[in-house]
Amino acid sequence: MDLNNNIWGRSTKLLLVVKYRSKNELKEYREAIKAVGLNVHNCHILAVLEDKKENHNLESLGSVTYLSTKDFNLLGRLKNADAQKKLKDNFDLLVVVNEIPKKIQKLLEKQNIAIGVGINNEIEFLVIKLSTEHIKPMQLVTFVQDTLKKIT
Repeated sequence: MDLNNNIWGRSTKLLLVVKYRSKNELKEYREAIKAVGLNVHNCHILAVLEDKKENHNLESLGSVTYLSTKDFNLLGRLKNADAQKKLKDNFDLLVVVNEIPKKIQKLLEKQNIAIGVGINNEIEFLVIKLSTEHIKPMQLVTFVQDTLKKIT
């Protein structure tokens, strides 16, 4: 079977959107991306913060951008320069884990992304919706990989 004959095989640039829980969890997501054969330098993690104040206490991690609802102005425009720069990139695959705020959903919906996948959420613009009991980063990323390998 041709590797590029399925969604996973055609995906080289991943945008993974997760709620920020800990720096270690973000590192686990990065390791999971590497473990499934994607180049972590072509992939990016958008970590959604509950509160912008959290951002001041976070150290920078390569291929991770932090974003909160406070990073938008009154008109709904993004003020976060790091996120603006990163979201200008084109991604083959968007994976959103769990629910995220509406402002961030609207921002992601405008992005030039080939396929959108939602895990344990009801975000309308995402084409593929998956549900799983898995909660660990490695399990979630592997679950997405295994599922998308089955879809042509």
